[in-house]
Amino acid sequence: MAYAEWNDGLSIGIQNIDNQHKRLIEILNELYEANDSPDRELAAAACLRSMVNYAKEHFKDEEEYMEFINYPDLEHQKEEHKIFIAKIADYETAQTILSYTPFQDMLDFLKDWVINHIKGKDQEIGNFLRNG
Repeated sequence: MAYAEWNDGLSIGIQNIDNQHKRLIEILNELYEANDSPDRELAAAACLRSMVNYAKEHFKDEEEYMEFINYPDLEHQKEEHKIFIAKIADYETAQTILSYTPFQDMLDFLKDWVINHIKGKDQEIGNFLRNG
């Protein structure tokens, strides 16, 4: 069973961004599965790195799209994205320096942030496009 699942309620109606959101959820599920891996810490490190790299790519694309459509809340979105990346970096630091991955805390944060950000702030992008 997946830790987080995509559903149509998460769609913002912009295919490229929706596909990237689906990938973020897939990476979250890979991280969840890493908790049961025999090489738990190595698997977690790889998944965290994947999450950071993909999130940065996604945020760049999303921010460029918001700039293109003159989205009025772009700066707030950028700030939220920076906070997310910083929090993942904290988990990476704990994993690298302390050789410890706070799995449940990390998973709960990532799931809550990704799902709530998509349902909240990113849904507003779709609403902006639909309603002008």
